This record gives sequence, C-alpha cells and structure tokens, in this order.
Amino acid sequence: MAAYVCLVYALSLDPGTPKTATPGLDKVAHLVEYGVLGLLLSRAVGGRARGVMFASMLVLGVAVGIADEVIQSHVPGRQAGADDVIADAVGVTVGLLAGTRVWMHELVRGWV
Repeated sequence: MAAYVCLVYALSLDPGTPKTATPGLDKVAHLVEYGVLGLLLSRAVGGRARGVMFASMLVLGVAVGIADEVIQSHVPGRQAGADDVIADAVGVTVGLLAGTRVWMHELVRGWV
C-alpha cells in the first residue's frame, strides 16, 4: 500500500501529466485511483473494515487525497481542487466497501 501511495505522489509531482480534454474524465481517474487505494486499505486490515476501523481507513484515504492535492498545488502546471478531494473520497469509500465485501466473501467461503 505504501508503494502505491508513493506512486500516486510521484505522478502528482510530474508537471507533464496530461490534462484531459473531456470534461469530468479527470474525476473518473481520481475515482479509479483512490478506489484502488480503498481496496488496498481494506486488504491491509484483512477485510475487517467495519465501524471505527472503516472510518479510520476512510480518514486515512481522504488524508492521502488531501496531501496529494497540496502537493499538486506546488507543482507548476498542476492545479489542486476541492472537487478532486471529493472524487478521491468517493473512490476510497467505494474501494473500501468493495474490498470489505470481497475479502469477507473469501473468508466465509474458506469456512464452508
């Protein structure tokens, strides 16, 4: 998971990252990128992201997104925005929910 976050930040530091001509496509990229992070966070806790653990993983994922936007705000040619943080938060949430279901399904299947 740490390697993935490093990759995300490395991409944020690249001023040459292409901008999309299609409106909203960058939000889809944020959703996918942070959805993967949500899956990895879920996997890090063995799919047991419920209650306080889910909230903690969500806060961690959103904090990574906020830090990503702060980094981008200091890179020439890149822009940071609250709308990107919202897309990141939605992506992390979906990834956590999907990851929890996937890992719990595998756990239950192992018992049967």
